[in-house]
Amino acid sequence: MRKLTIAAFIAAASLSSFAHASGAVTKVDAGASVQVSGKSGRIQMPHEEFRHFKGYYKLSDGNFVRIYSRNDKFYAAFDDGAKDEIVAVGPTTFVGKNSNVKLVFNEVVDGQEHDVVMLAR
Repeated sequence: MRKLTIAAFIAAASLSSFAHASGAVTKVDAGASVQVSGKSGRIQMPHEEFRHFKGYYKLSDGNFVRIYSRNDKFYAAFDDGAKDEIVAVGPTTFVGKNSNVKLVFNEVVDGQEHDVVMLAR
């Protein structure tokens, strides 16, 4: 039993030292944000893949968002007349180029799958 306890302690200490040395672990308070530098995060999405996202989506507040493409660019247009170019940052995630909107498609929230979830980024 003592060997197992010592081995577990050594393993935990090693992992902790490795995490601190590599910078892999960062403690963040709830509500805080972390700025990550590097590439823009955009991915290239061919129009044939984007066509799966085109259409009208009803938002939880009763409004609609229209997802469409024009001139090799992707857009989100809202009921209030606002629209923004959106760029893919993941296979099912888009962010507004000029706004604070993030659209995640086929997202599971609280155990329920949603066609689109709109978040502030």
